Amino acid sequence: MKLRNRSWFVVLLGLASVASGIHASIGYCAVKSVTSEYILKKMKGQQEVLLVDVREEGRAEKLWIPGAIKIPLFALRTKTFLKGKPIVVFNEGHSYLSLNRECEVLSKSGFDVSVLDGGLRSWIRKGGVVEGDAFSRTGLNRLSPQMFAAGKENENWLIIDATGRAGHEISRKGREDLDSRAVRIPFTQQKGNQEFGRKLKPLVDGRKGKPFFSIVVIDRDGKMYDRMEKYLIDVAVVNVFYVDGGFEAYDSYKKQANLVAARGGKLNADTGGTRKKGCRSCR
Repeated sequence: MKLRNRSWFVVLLGLASVASGIHASIGYCAVKSVTSEYILKKMKGQQEVLLVDVREEGRAEKLWIPGAIKIPLFALRTKTFLKGKPIVVFNEGHSYLSLNRECEVLSKSGFDVSVLDGGLRSWIRKGGVVEGDAFSRTGLNRLSPQMFAAGKENENWLIIDATGRAGHEISRKGREDLDSRAVRIPFTQQKGNQEFGRKLKPLVDGRKGKPFFSIVVIDRDGKMYDRMEKYLIDVAVVNVFYVDGGFEAYDSYKKQANLVAARGGKLNADTGGTRKKGCRSCR
């Protein structure tokens, strides 16, 4: 277990009140979520908070919240000294499935655990302090095709298919498995993309206040994301993530995954590397 700036955190955060930033999650059993605003307000009032970083070692070493304890998610249940102490766990902020499953187990085992809604991405957007590699900070809003494939059924994702008219037919094959999930709002190189923001706004407004909600955008080849950003900032008060390489990269990943599966292996959801079924060290 690693602890940076130990004096920053001692655990005294009361999480009993549902008001002002704490609520039971929707779609994830009874796991509690807490907002970055709530945590930052407590810190401003000199109330000390315990944050637990459950991200993978490589990512946690590149960018971190000062004072947060780093404990791998699978090992958290072994830290019995944390029982009875309110703790807030966080990851990058785009996927919560494994995190919430583990937190449900922890809650039943006597841990007082909550999940930071929006994760590290939300923490930064709300003005929370981070340290580490600046490049890792700017790339925090990108999802690899592997991560997108692993999380595309996430009920708390609003997936936006932003392919323009010219690229739609090219990307059509790559989006077949997303037709029931993705909302198509074209974004083009021409002026007048205010229509993109106008169509997106009611979709976002209808989900405001729901925990663990994120927008995930995918276009033809990932080259339009920078232009979309300003329109998304105007309407999105939640986390926004972009799929690296767009549908072209996603379709390529699916073909690779199918080929590996046919040979009896499986692609790692984070790295894209292969692993054999039944490999205990790779799980």
